[in-house]
Parts: sequence; structure tokens; C-alpha cells
Amino acid sequence: MSLVPRRARGPEDERDPTTLVQGVREEARQQALHANSARWRAGALAEAIFGAGVVPRLRHARGARGFHALVELEVPFHCLHSHRERESRFIREAERDEVLSSIPAVFVFTPAEARG
Repeated sequence: MSLVPRRARGPEDERDPTTLVQGVREEARQQALHANSARWRAGALAEAIFGAGVVPRLRHARGARGFHALVELEVPFHCLHSHRERESRFIREAERDEVLSSIPAVFVFTPAEARG
């Protein structure tokens, strides 16, 4: 006789634990692929808008609240007005982009000293 009652067994208790772990690993792998796709696609788009010298960095591949990536984009900085205009253009174009619009990501712009 035990003082701790046994938990009722349901269909989910009959699943193989390795199958559950493999499912979690596959989900994490897919999320990492999405995050890397977002980084490279965002970097290419930012370079087209801000000019040469963009450095895309993946800061977090496992976002909270459904986000798959936190992507930092170090972009050339000339003046605040120009930077804000280009940032807005980037967001508009990212919403239209086939890849970026399908990956839930947060983009953080970091100004870098303009070269040339």
C-alpha cells in the first residue's frame, strides 16, 4: 500500500519517450533553420536598403511568445532622419518578402559608423 495515489494512465502515457524527445529536437532544428534564414535574408535586404557594410547577427534562435529569431542588423549610420526612413522601408519590404514574412522574427537595428 502506498500513500501516494497512482496517476491514471491515458493514451499519452503509452507513447515512447524517445519519440517525444525526437519531436522536440526536430522542432528545435526547424526553429534554428528559420532563424538562420531570417538572419541571412534580413542581411541581404538591409544591405540593399542601407548600403554595403551591413552585419546581420542572430542574437537568439528561440524566441518567446512565438518568435523564432531575434536578429540584430548593424547598419551604416549617416543621420537620424535617413536612418529612420531606411528602417521604415526595411520593415515595409520585409512584410512583403516571401521568406521574412513567413518567419516570426524581431529585428533590432544597431547603427555603425558610415564608411566612406
